[in-house]
Amino acid sequence: MVLPSLLRQTRRLVLNTPPRPALPSRSHPVLLRASLARVWRWTSTASAAAAKESPAAVEDPADLSLDPEISEHLKTLPVEARQLLVRDYPVIQEYLAPTQSHLLTLTLQPYLKFSDIAAPNPQEKRTLHNPFTIKNILPVYGQTLPPGFHLAYFNGYTQESDLSADGYISSQGPGGDWTRRMWAGGKLTFNSMPDKRRKGYDRGARRGRPLDIGRRAICHETIEDIQMKGEPGSDNEMMFVYIKRKLWGLGYIVKEPTKSPKLIGEVTTSEDDPTVILPDEEVPLVEQRCLVYMKPKPVEKDVPPMPKNNITTASKSRADKAEFSHNLTPTPTLLFRYSALTFNAHKIHLDPTYTKQNEGHKDLVVHGPLVLTFLLELLRNHTLGLEKEWKVNSFEYRNITPLFVNEPINIYGRLIPDAPVPERIPEEDPRERLPPMYDEMDALRKLLKQLTVQKTAGELTEEEYDAKRKPARKKLRALKSESDKLEKFHPVEQREIEYKVYELWAENDKGQIAVRGTALIEDLPQKAEMTPEQQWKRYQAELARNKRLLQKQALRSHKEMIREKKKERKSKLRYAQMERERVRRQQKEDEWKSRRDGAVAAGANALNENEDEENDESWEVIEGEEDFSDDEDLSDDGEDFSDDEDSKYDDDEDSKPKK
Repeated sequence: MVLPSLLRQTRRLVLNTPPRPALPSRSHPVLLRASLARVWRWTSTASAAAAKESPAAVEDPADLSLDPEISEHLKTLPVEARQLLVRDYPVIQEYLAPTQSHLLTLTLQPYLKFSDIAAPNPQEKRTLHNPFTIKNILPVYGQTLPPGFHLAYFNGYTQESDLSADGYISSQGPGGDWTRRMWAGGKLTFNSMPDKRRKGYDRGARRGRPLDIGRRAICHETIEDIQMKGEPGSDNEMMFVYIKRKLWGLGYIVKEPTKSPKLIGEVTTSEDDPTVILPDEEVPLVEQRCLVYMKPKPVEKDVPPMPKNNITTASKSRADKAEFSHNLTPTPTLLFRYSALTFNAHKIHLDPTYTKQNEGHKDLVVHGPLVLTFLLELLRNHTLGLEKEWKVNSFEYRNITPLFVNEPINIYGRLIPDAPVPERIPEEDPRERLPPMYDEMDALRKLLKQLTVQKTAGELTEEEYDAKRKPARKKLRALKSESDKLEKFHPVEQREIEYKVYELWAENDKGQIAVRGTALIEDLPQKAEMTPEQQWKRYQAELARNKRLLQKQALRSHKEMIREKKKERKSKLRYAQMERERVRRQQKEDEWKSRRDGAVAAGANALNENEDEENDESWEVIEGEEDFSDDEDLSDDGEDFSDDEDSKYDDDEDSKPKK
């Protein structure tokens, strides 16, 4: 890592990294621009690892039994820096939704004229009010994020209580008196992620998937190193914190993260396990950041201003050396929208009063990542006009002076023709592994013969013979299978990759260089013209593929038809059963009603019959009494009662029964 050398004013921008073990299919990083002299710098991994392994390194690094250089480096760091070295950060899981990338595109469009975006039709009424009517602007699922667009993702899940008084994430800062923060520089390394593993070369290596739209992704963040600049203990002392972030994709490309096959009852493999941290060469993007922390600005005293003759500019304008350029003027709206997209609440980008009074700046400060995105977009739009297709391999930059809102920014770029290019390292031939495999297979065959002889002689029991024979035969079968594959292997001719080195920089309205960086781009493989034989073979392969697809489609349609018929039959049976149940219930209800009506009618008839019988009996009694009285009258002495008519009728009325 060479970020500290970028921060030196007396050194030119370099990109010099030591060779690292990588898969043969990837190019190795080399020196892009020759430096005047190689400056040895402290490697961060040793000090950071030593501080994490031993908790005593935070309190007293002199008591550690470490390398003297490591101990001496830890001694120069304040307590806040040593505590920051041992701090662990959680793995950030993100879903690369197309909305975030689309909003960033809409935010940058008024300031950078994208070549791949068609301007809207001004005569269409809805175009001016609906940004989604712009053609070819929505990202497609499976499309890789453009360089710099990853900054809109992987910003952590923090609440307001997790922020510092200045508005940035407090977990990334040392705390204490180090409250002011600025973006000092960084480096982006884009590793090539092949579409599929090549047989014989990769040997089952695990690679992270590309950062494609619609894919789940992982960000692993660590503190690599901390460097101190300035006089120790003074107000001008600065702490440079070097952060390393590795980003890679997981799983499949899905339109909704909850419907990913990896999330629905499927066992997660080590390749898609977010807890497994992949090495640098196995991830599509490695980002290195340099953040500088400073102490609060002291109260200004009555100091006479310096004469103008002693004031020197940071850098002179290099606009005459540029081959392509673009100018823009950032507005407060741009800063606000970019802060919202990156989940950044740093007050120097949002609050002008705080920026002027507490930070001492004249106005709002433009984001360092925003300027980085401008430079990458300038390079991307320039490469679109070239004959071949190009991709960014790496980009290393350094922030020299801040840029402010409402001030013009000029961004430039030029090709460095004399820059060295990476050397192509020949890939290892997998067939070179065959001789030692043959020797091992011969040794296993001899061992099996020896075991058979010992068993025949009675030196080994049946259990001992099986215990030694089974693992040997299993290993022999595995070696035989691998050797057969290697014997049929045909090496693929390596493609000559063409590299170009570009220098990009941004200047303010005074011609001072604010940001400067170097980018390495490589060409993408072109589609070669096929011969008639190759075209015929491809045509036959397409026919066979289409035939298989048609067969699968017909089988799928047949299964779907059978499934629909079964479903329809079940529904008919269910409806018929429901109808029979309804009829049975209706018949039962009608039968119950008829029985009820019959019972009611029978009860009413019985009641009427009883009343009629009672009436008949009463009338019979009355008639009997009348006959008996007549007999008495006839047997009487001849007395005549006909003269007393009133008494006769009264007696008749009293003798009638009452109902």
